[in-house]
Amino acid sequence: MSNIQRNNTSTGEVNLIELINTLLNGKYIIIAFTLIFTLIGGAYAFLATQWWSSTAMITSGQYQDTVSYRKKITNLYAVLDDPSSINNIFNSEKLLKKYISEFNAYDSKQDFIQSSPLMKAYTKGIDLNNVENKSTFINSWIKKINATLSSQSDPNIYLLSFQAKTKDKAYDLLTDYVKFINNKVTNDVVSELKSTISHNIQILQAKKNIFRAYGKSKTS
Repeated sequence: MSNIQRNNTSTGEVNLIELINTLLNGKYIIIAFTLIFTLIGGAYAFLATQWWSSTAMITSGQYQDTVSYRKKITNLYAVLDDPSSINNIFNSEKLLKKYISEFNAYDSKQDFIQSSPLMKAYTKGIDLNNVENKSTFINSWIKKINATLSSQSDPNIYLLSFQAKTKDKAYDLLTDYVKFINNKVTNDVVSELKSTISHNIQILQAKKNIFRAYGKSKTS
């Protein structure tokens, strides 16, 4: 039994020595690979383009935010049997949803990217006459413009964001895009308001004609 024990001990020592030798021989390879990947990671971090994000918060408006518009149609309010059609246009939650919808719309982003003077700085060296290049350029920037819920617990607070290669550019682009969407939403609201007013005027005119006809029938 003692021989068996010695043999077992001897075998264990050989295996341990071989293992140590293997690790020692391989440690230089491990170190080399570690250095290579560290250098690659460092080079990528140094050479990769850094993107900055500018954000702004938007919430549903208050009644006073639409007072100036309401004042312009005060006389119409006075003669309407049901002013709900007008009030619905100025509903704060509806206006917020309209704004966010326009902000995230593909067409809105595309129109801005193609028309904004600030975006021209990013088109240098890109042949936008090439359909594929133009599509790639537009789609890459569309992903950098977003409006998302600030919190799932409050559906009336959104974060607006725009990414760019510098913090100043990100701020300027977000500011310009917010103005761009403001104009779109305002034009849409004014157009809807004009359409509603025109419809109500037609109804009032029809009532006027009915009363006039009724008055003539009484006098005849």
